[in-house]
Amino acid sequence: MKADVSAADAALATASRWQLSDVLFDSKLRQLQHANRIITLEPKVSSLLQCLLSSPDQFASTDTLLAQVWSGRVVSDSAVQRAVYQLRKAFAELLPNQTVVRNYNRTGYRIELMAIPLPTELNPCASLDRIVPARRRYAVSVFMLAGLVCSLSWVVYLLLNVEPLLRVAGVAQPVSSLPGVEFALSGSNSDVTLYLHRHDEQSRLILQQGDAWQVVNSALQPELAALSPDGKQLLLSQRQPDCSIGIAQLSPQATLGVLKPLVSCSNDSQPRFQWLADQTGFVYRQREDKSRPYQWYLYQFASGQHFQLTLNAQVLSSNGDLALAMSDDSQTFALARYHSVDKTEIIIAQRTTLQPSHTATLQMPVQAISWFDSNTLLLASRDQIWQYHINSGKLALLHQTAGYVNSLLMRGSSLLYGVTQQSGDIWQYDLDTNQSSRLISSSRHDALPRRSPDGSKLAFLSNRSGAYQLWLTEHDGPARLLTSLSPAAFTRISWSANSQFLYYSMQGAVYQVDVISADTRQLLDNKAQAFFVQPVDDHTLLYSSMASGDWQLWLYDISANTQRMLTTDGGYSGFVDGEMLYFTRYHQDGLWQRNIQTGHEVELIADFDRVNWLNWQLYPDAILFFRPQTAETAGGIWRYNRQTTEQSLVWTAGDDFVHHYQLNGQKLLVVKRQPASGDIYQLPLTTSGW
Repeated sequence: MKADVSAADAALATASRWQLSDVLFDSKLRQLQHANRIITLEPKVSSLLQCLLSSPDQFASTDTLLAQVWSGRVVSDSAVQRAVYQLRKAFAELLPNQTVVRNYNRTGYRIELMAIPLPTELNPCASLDRIVPARRRYAVSVFMLAGLVCSLSWVVYLLLNVEPLLRVAGVAQPVSSLPGVEFALSGSNSDVTLYLHRHDEQSRLILQQGDAWQVVNSALQPELAALSPDGKQLLLSQRQPDCSIGIAQLSPQATLGVLKPLVSCSNDSQPRFQWLADQTGFVYRQREDKSRPYQWYLYQFASGQHFQLTLNAQVLSSNGDLALAMSDDSQTFALARYHSVDKTEIIIAQRTTLQPSHTATLQMPVQAISWFDSNTLLLASRDQIWQYHINSGKLALLHQTAGYVNSLLMRGSSLLYGVTQQSGDIWQYDLDTNQSSRLISSSRHDALPRRSPDGSKLAFLSNRSGAYQLWLTEHDGPARLLTSLSPAAFTRISWSANSQFLYYSMQGAVYQVDVISADTRQLLDNKAQAFFVQPVDDHTLLYSSMASGDWQLWLYDISANTQRMLTTDGGYSGFVDGEMLYFTRYHQDGLWQRNIQTGHEVELIADFDRVNWLNWQLYPDAILFFRPQTAETAGGIWRYNRQTTEQSLVWTAGDDFVHHYQLNGQKLLVVKRQPASGDIYQLPLTTSGW
């Protein structure tokens, strides 16, 4: 095995010609060629591309690029950024709308196209110019023979080393055009497609074949549904009276029969399920509660039994096994296992033995997965669709979509996909006058407003430029970009007491941003495994971490670079006030108060829902938190008086409330979700070699 790896590394290091999607790169000529178009790269840009391609997994850190491309000369990171910009610009002329080079958390760069080395030594044509015929009458025959050898060897090389790639064979065409959003695609063998359509807070099931569609007639209010392969039954999940997954018959007139409950589900779960191709059962996704990872289970109709299909370890920081796709013969499944906002593990396993036959870690999130053939997977990552080839382990961008991809469905040689576009605005409510005004608005999602302690600045997250970024407005003036985050990052932000710094965590590391200079400083590296971050004073931070094996709260002294663990039996979010720690636990509802010096602990609010994990506030006289609606209490933002222990409703939340809020005096900042929009598209695909 080591010899094979060494040989592969050597091939990468010596290759001077590469096939990158439809583009041929020749490092000796410093040229990119696509069809009849040739672009010559600057020397440093060509060297940077060659360095990335020759590196394991086509990834190289900024330090590696500086050392190899600039030979260790003292230059700034901006030199690398300029070369990457020039490289992206060149590829944009040849492959528009494709991501070619991605920056990973400001640590390095990676080529995102499928890259195949084409060593010159495998091409006998490269030595034709050294053939010197003894006699002129042999020149033509020698040339023809060499050409034949060249052609045959090249064909053999392609057959042995290059697997067919998926190509987009046309423009993505909308399949649906209803107001609102369409999602949860499933289909039958007769090309009938089922999906949910949501508009004006109402959901209905739609059956569609070609351009004709009809609404499923049912009194049920399903949260999710899937059409059986024969088109005669539906799997459905619903919340009322309790969360359950059941089956119902579908008549030719699109009328749904009585629902037969099969499996109960947790109210903290967002179910997903898929029929087995032979209709002997189905697979479904489930988790016990918000603090547990998702697992997949197999239900068999004949026995009425179900068992766990995926064997994910109880990793508390993981959302678990988010997406699964069964193969056409239902004997193999492909699984997307969440590790972080920028990392997903792809697992191929046998259904009967549960033994993995292939695993790979991808530096991107994956929310939906589908088989194209036995060796090719289609993966949805945010607003992109990728192809992953199992045998070679190669990943390549297939299509850029117009919104977040919510589901995938192969239909013959075409891919159906649903997209969702969601926006959110930041509002301010005056609790004295009961008046409201919209403070921040864009066409995308603006979230997590945080007013500075001096009241002059408002920081918030926004994905108006694609990925989430940190934005700032002063004195409620125009908003400006403060700093970019990881491509998929959504993080909690908090202010320093002097209103100069913002703190956040990203991929386990802790950062401090100077809002005046926009300089970002890393305070703790990712070994800290930090998530929740809250400053205590100008030189001390409180943060949560899994470094000890479970979520605990830690205190970090920035000046002394020392830290100590404050909890030993769980701590996920908290605030420090003097000698008192106020905190939540990951696995348990409730809010606790703990004396840091003595360790004495009391529970303050027993029904403090875990939805408050990251968005509750401590004030000198009160604790502000969200309480879901129940039969006895109104849902909304509540105040706990720290002196009297009395609780009172501050603001009643509507269905559009996103659980992001902050109270400043009598001014309440909240985020309101706008109605989602989106359609289903059909993307024609074809396969071809190089």
